[in-house]
Amino acid sequence: DQPPGTMTSTVQKKYHCSGYDDCGTIIINYSFPSGKLASGKKYYGTSRQAFLPDNEDGRDVLRLLKLSFDRRLTFTIGTSVTTGQSDCVIWNGIHHKTNMHGGNYFF
Repeated sequence: DQPPGTMTSTVQKKYHCSGYDDCGTIIINYSFPSGKLASGKKYYGTSRQAFLPDNEDGRDVLRLLKLSFDRRLTFTIGTSVTTGQSDCVIWNGIHHKTNMHGGNYFF
């Protein structure tokens, strides 16, 4: 039940994710306006940003994330774990790196 939204990506050569100093960074931007489901239930929108290294593996992951987004699997409507707000756009279990520094990549 991913609502309508957009996924865009850009490459920034001057930014580097931790552990990937030899390549730029792919920045993914997701945007969902607030709206109503087909059932008439209102939900709150959101914007999210994620990062991948701009290398062969990162571009492969980007392609798969785009496929997931197009199939409406990346986000859902639910209760935010961080804010406790209900009826909002939340991640749907596909992990993303949301900070350029620290943490691990999954490939």
